[in-house]
Amino acid sequence: MKRTRGFTLVELMVGLAIGMVLVLAAEHFLMTTLFANATGVKQQRFEQTLQALSGTMVSQIRRAGYARPAATLAMFGTKPYSVPGNDSDCIAFTHSTPTKDQVYFGFRLRNGAVHYFESMAAAPDCTNPSLTGWVAITDATLVNFGSVRFWANPAEPALINIALSAQGVDLTTPNGTPYSRTSNLAVRIRNM
Repeated sequence: MKRTRGFTLVELMVGLAIGMVLVLAAEHFLMTTLFANATGVKQQRFEQTLQALSGTMVSQIRRAGYARPAATLAMFGTKPYSVPGNDSDCIAFTHSTPTKDQVYFGFRLRNGAVHYFESMAAAPDCTNPSLTGWVAITDATLVNFGSVRFWANPAEPALINIALSAQGVDLTTPNGTPYSRTSNLAVRIRNM
C-alpha cells in the first residue's frame, strides 16, 4: 500500500516566505504607481488652474471699455479700468455685456487665492479688502498664488501687463523643490 504524502513543514515555510516576498514586491510597485499617479493629477490640476485663470483674465480685461449700442459707460477717470498706483494686486474694469449696458468687474489677490468681482451696481474697490462681492475663483488649498500684479505703461495705457506667480500645495518636482510657475501676460484692450 502506497502512502500519500503532503508537504513538510519546511516546504510550507519556504513557500510562505517566497509568497510574502512576491506580495511585498507587488505592494511596493502598486504604491509607487499610485503615488506617481496622484502627483501627476496634482500637476495637471495646477497647470489647468493657471491656464483657466490666465484665459479668463485676458478675455475679460480685453473687453474693458466695450459699450454696446446706446450704452454709455461710466469710466475710471478717462480709462475703462483702474489699477491703484499703476502697479497693484487688483484691477477694476467695466464693459457692456450682450444683455447689460454696464457691468463692473475686478480681479484681486487675497490670502493666496485670486478673487473675482462682478456687479451692475458698483465698481469694485481695490483699496478696501473687506468689500463684499468678491468671490474666490482659485482654491488656495491646491494652488497658492504668491503674487498677482497688474500694471499699465503710461505711454501705452491700452496695454495691461499681468504677472502671476503660483506654487502647488504639497507638490514637488522629482528633485524635491516646490512645483511653481510664473507667467507674464500682456493684454491689449480693444476698446481704447
